[in-house]
Amino acid sequence: MNPFHRLVDVLDHGNFVPLTLAAGVFLYVGQLSTSGSPDVRRYGGHVALCGFVAYLTYRFGFVGFSTEVELVDAVFRTVIVAAIVLGGSWILLSIALPVYRVVDRYARRIMQTTRFSRPTWISRPLADEPYESRSHEEEGLRAHRETHRRSDAEQQTLHEEKRISEQRRREDARFRTKLVYDRHAAEIKAAMPRKLFDEYFGTFLGDDLPPEEVERRATLLRELVLDFSKPDDAREGSFNLPDQLATLAERQQAILNSAFDSQTKEALLANVQFELERTLTSHGHTSSDRTGDASVNAPVNLGTTP
Repeated sequence: MNPFHRLVDVLDHGNFVPLTLAAGVFLYVGQLSTSGSPDVRRYGGHVALCGFVAYLTYRFGFVGFSTEVELVDAVFRTVIVAAIVLGGSWILLSIALPVYRVVDRYARRIMQTTRFSRPTWISRPLADEPYESRSHEEEGLRAHRETHRRSDAEQQTLHEEKRISEQRRREDARFRTKLVYDRHAAEIKAAMPRKLFDEYFGTFLGDDLPPEEVERRATLLRELVLDFSKPDDAREGSFNLPDQLATLAERQQAILNSAFDSQTKEALLANVQFELERTLTSHGHTSSDRTGDASVNAPVNLGTTP
């Protein structure tokens, strides 16, 4: 009889007391060897369950029973077999698992070394393909984010350059206008005092306007300043009265055609009216004499805005 059949015969017909003691010893030693290893205990439970089912099937399928005593005997012996299998599996797994872990660690290290040291022309295994795919996707995402970041930076740079260029255009227009006024300030101080000019300057040439509009208004203001500076020569005698009145009429028309609001136009027209009165007075006329003096009948109609 071989050892397996002898073991089965002991389990089938052996005394309950030695078998129960053997099961208790196996369980006690197995618990000591698996303390702190819940995985080993779980695996041992699976093995014991398989042993319980296998021995119960063997007893009922091949040995059988004819009385209730034989049925109870078969059930008790099956429980003892399951206990012995459970304790034995705990003992064996507690020995085999550390050995397996050591072997697995060295095997992984060898595989890692082999993978990193092999020639580049050897294709990687299929297990590496998902890793390579993820790497390509991550590189693509990084490249997309970098391109988007550079595009945003370029847009911000262009926007800042445009803002600086527009502000420079505004400042240049204001500087040229102020330069023209400073050049003729003494000549037009009666028609356009410094306070009035500063008011126009701050109101109509602000940073809140587009640079094109600032340049257009600055051009109109410079033309107005230059136009106000023309009658000085006339007051010195280089023009006669009709020429002076014609100049005042041109100034009036320039004001009416300007982009200033009605209040500003009225203020400028009042200055022109003042120049008209002073011109008439310097030639021995008053505004009431104009209707009877042909030399004074210049095409001017001052004092009101259309």
